[in-house]
Amino acid sequence: MAGTRTARPTAAGGEVRTPVKTAWTSSISAAVLAACAIGAAVWNRLTPDVYADGLTDLIAAGFVLAAAYTVAAVQVGYTRLLSDRVEHRELFRERVLRRAQVAGYRPQLATKQIRLVAVPGEAKDLVVPLNVVENPVWAAWLETLKDLDIEDHNAVIDVMAADTRLGRNPEQRLQALGSLHRLAAYLTWGGLALAAWIFVYPRPYELAILAGVLTPLIALAAANLWPGLVVLIGGDDNDPHVNLTMFWLAPSAALALRALFDIHTVDWLPPIGAGAALAAAPFALAWRVEKAAGHPWRAITSAFVALAWGWGTISLANALFDRAPAVVHPATVVERTGSADKDPGLTLRVADAAPSLPVLKELGVSQARYRAVRVGDRACVAIHPGWLGWRRAQVVDCPSAR
Repeated sequence: MAGTRTARPTAAGGEVRTPVKTAWTSSISAAVLAACAIGAAVWNRLTPDVYADGLTDLIAAGFVLAAAYTVAAVQVGYTRLLSDRVEHRELFRERVLRRAQVAGYRPQLATKQIRLVAVPGEAKDLVVPLNVVENPVWAAWLETLKDLDIEDHNAVIDVMAADTRLGRNPEQRLQALGSLHRLAAYLTWGGLALAAWIFVYPRPYELAILAGVLTPLIALAAANLWPGLVVLIGGDDNDPHVNLTMFWLAPSAALALRALFDIHTVDWLPPIGAGAALAAAPFALAWRVEKAAGHPWRAITSAFVALAWGWGTISLANALFDRAPAVVHPATVVERTGSADKDPGLTLRVADAAPSLPVLKELGVSQARYRAVRVGDRACVAIHPGWLGWRRAQVVDCPSAR
């Protein structure tokens, strides 16, 4: 491999050495980033008041140190396979795992590593670079070990093949499982398409929001009807469970983003509490699903999904079902945020409001309104009481003087 030292077995016990990282790739990448940061710092010196000079200098220094560390780590570090143990040397530490203590391995392709899994209670796992498989001695040794990911996959498949909910015999059950996987693939694209509709072009608005509210509930219902077969948060590609991640996650996230961009809530704390309360039941059902699949820790992700769904649902309901008339207050433009072409907004100080009404920051406005006003100008803001009593603000045209 270009940029790496060639691994060579020695005569003493089949020793093999490989580099910790790909030298040229890692070092050059860090050096390029460091050069960019240094260039930014120099640019700030030539054109002051563009960015924070001290912060840019700190970033540049950090990238320089990262480049130096990478070069040193490549020169010092190695992974060595001996007849009785594996040694892994980094710049500031060395790890040893005896071969007799290795229960198997798990490939970690995303990080280009292999985790050598130790026998529980005897030692800690050891992570080695994936490129050790290019060496024949390492490859031959890994062939003698168990691929624990494959074993886990086959164990789950065996359980599913014995599940009578899928059919009368193992063949029918595996066919039904394949059909469910194909359906889940369609639902994945459906969830992504729905999220795009909600976030990019929610027309008709109420229908898009309703679809975003109901779709995660459908995912929850399906997963709870098929516990142990269907999961809401999928694992890696080897996970044989039917995966509804995008059908559950994407509409919930889009719903929360829609509420974030469409509603300027004055009373922001109560909706968060109410959203968390509304999310409690979906989270409990999601935890039940992941526990049945043997991965209860994945419910942590579902907690955030449920909270996004709960907060988005309750915030949008407070706005959409609000039929009470708004109260229009005169205000003064304190600040213009963004630009006419990107995220135009105004910060307003309400003139005659009670002390409970704070300075309203970054209220979204049209491009025309943004261009028409300057700091210090008069503006008007409508305060809507909210269906659930949580006030929301909106910049409006001032009423004509009579």
